[in-house]
Amino acid sequence: MGKLDEQLIQLINNEIEGKGGGFEEFCTLASEVVQPVVKKVFPKNETLYKKAVKQILVRMYQKIEMADMNQIQEWMERFALDVLEKNYPRETAAAKKREARPEQETVKNEESLQKSARTEEQEQDELIAAAMAAFAKLQDGQPEEQVELPEEVQSFFEPEQPKEQDLQDTQELQIEITQPVERKSDENPAGQIAQESESTIRRDLIALDEMGKLNKVHGGATAVAHQFIADEIAVSVKEQLCVEEKKAIARYAVNMINDDDFIFIDAGTSTGWMIEYLESTRATFVTNGIAHIKRLMNKGLRAYMIGGLGKPVTESTVGADAVNNMKMFNFSKCFLGTNGVHTDYGFTTVDVEEALVKMEAVNRSYASVVLADHTKFDKVTAVTFAGIKKACIITDRLVNDKYADATVIKEVMKE
Repeated sequence: MGKLDEQLIQLINNEIEGKGGGFEEFCTLASEVVQPVVKKVFPKNETLYKKAVKQILVRMYQKIEMADMNQIQEWMERFALDVLEKNYPRETAAAKKREARPEQETVKNEESLQKSARTEEQEQDELIAAAMAAFAKLQDGQPEEQVELPEEVQSFFEPEQPKEQDLQDTQELQIEITQPVERKSDENPAGQIAQESESTIRRDLIALDEMGKLNKVHGGATAVAHQFIADEIAVSVKEQLCVEEKKAIARYAVNMINDDDFIFIDAGTSTGWMIEYLESTRATFVTNGIAHIKRLMNKGLRAYMIGGLGKPVTESTVGADAVNNMKMFNFSKCFLGTNGVHTDYGFTTVDVEEALVKMEAVNRSYASVVLADHTKFDKVTAVTFAGIKKACIITDRLVNDKYADATVIKEVMKE
């Protein structure tokens, strides 16, 4: 028995007996066993690799009393593989084939996967276009039942349902926490009902906290809540945040503009980068961004400025006058920034007058696109200007897959 085996067994025994050891220490030791298993499945995708490792460690910690002490590392490897096969069946199957095939077959398979990835990219772009057309028809007042939608897009207009896997994981943990457990032992050979120990409940709470199902606090747990943001951040500060992500988002957004478009560009740093990447185009632009109008004119582009109340912190014009000035326009597309994105509360901003401008832009646009880097998700601010289904989203990467089920999303830096 090696040193790692001894350390793992000692820590697990302490956990079972309620002597502590802790989730972080368990992860540190168990990672030495789990990481090589996961790396075989995700040799290049660092994002999914990290996600899978954490997922396995959380589940393993929660099931720690099932550990085979005689073959602790082998048990952990089998446990990790079971989780991978359950949650990533295609990737796990591909990994097994790679191990079984000669090197040249592996190269061929990787080329096939790259080709498949390119195909998925094209399909996603086509899906965005189909969804935007559907949004426009609904905004024009056409009854939903008369709008023909591709099967993939139909789900965006239906009430959101929890994912089956999320439900299963949550239900399993709820059963384990709220119901007594049958355990066989020398003192209890028949497996009679025994009450959960304090250490077991503590591990369950830690597992749920790591999975994002609740917030663990001293003495118990609270329901998961979104992060509420009350204050507006100045443009000078925003310009320094997530710069590379905003650039990538803007580059993709610019490619959606055609010569015959009549575009509304919202004030903000994300939309500001769009102007940076605009080349010669015959499209016409309308904006409430004070800095935006100057940059558009410097590029020799046809642009209108919305009048209204000047708001220094966002360098924009807002308020009732701005909204009234917008009523003469009908936009083919609008590109908007947002302070928060949430499946229930939609797209939000901190100021009512600014929200009115964004709301009017959405209502007067054939298609609406929100530019939001990954830090904006699961955030809620004071005023909702559009529901989650009212616009497509361009982001660098998703931190929670639930948003992909809520609307059409393009991830431009997805690994």
